[in-house]
Amino acid sequence: MKIWLDDQLNTDIKNRQTPQGWVGAQNSEEFKRLVEEAHKTGEEIFAIDWDNDLGEELEGVHLLKWYCDTYPEMAIKTRMLVHTENETARREMVAIFRDLREKPQEFLEKKNRPSYEELFGELEKPK
Repeated sequence: MKIWLDDQLNTDIKNRQTPQGWVGAQNSEEFKRLVEEAHKTGEEIFAIDWDNDLGEELEGVHLLKWYCDTYPEMAIKTRMLVHTENETARREMVAIFRDLREKPQEFLEKKNRPSYEELFGELEKPK
């Protein structure tokens, strides 16, 4: 499977059509569903092409971090591409891609570490 993540899929906007042979995801829910189904069935995700600004609280960079943290064994095999026009997010994503390629073992080990919340519980928010 190849996933094209973009909130403006298949609109009249140039370069927003899902490429032939790719599966489109317009938001975090659709993206997570595709990834979780692939994990469940053992289907390989060959590539993901990322947009960042999805028009919701979770942005592409958050989904990239989620993918790498939750399924690092899949992420290290996935070809990562980015088509976002958000240059700040693009740089952050490219840095994550580079770390994933250069230090895959760190991503695999991180998955087995307890989270901050598991160690310390949820902190009270100031009133």
